[in-house]
Amino acid sequence: MNNQVKLIDGNWLLECLKKEAEFCIKEKFNEKNTRFYLGRETVLTDIIRQIESGKYEYVSDTPPVPTIKPGDKVNYSDFQFPNLNGAIVDHLRVERFGTYAALAHDGRTYIVPLNKVEVVE
Repeated sequence: MNNQVKLIDGNWLLECLKKEAEFCIKEKFNEKNTRFYLGRETVLTDIIRQIESGKYEYVSDTPPVPTIKPGDKVNYSDFQFPNLNGAIVDHLRVERFGTYAALAHDGRTYIVPLNKVEVVE
């Protein structure tokens, strides 16, 4: 398995938030929208501080991306289905609590945890 890439570039996000905060600072003195921009400036400033302090840096905890794909021949052995050797991956399912593989074996389909599956050549 390999690691996922970052979906959002942190530096780019920080730059955009700072530009928006600067705009709010300028606009808060406009009499029509003072309350709106004052509140928005506060929220943006808080988010910027949190990002700069490293609160949202958890790159090492990104979930792994499976390298197993439909059509691969795999082995699975666990208490649930003890001998699924040479099964074919039908499809993968990503759910809230994990990723699962649907394995086709002997005319039946078995849903098993992906982390228990080994690719065979």
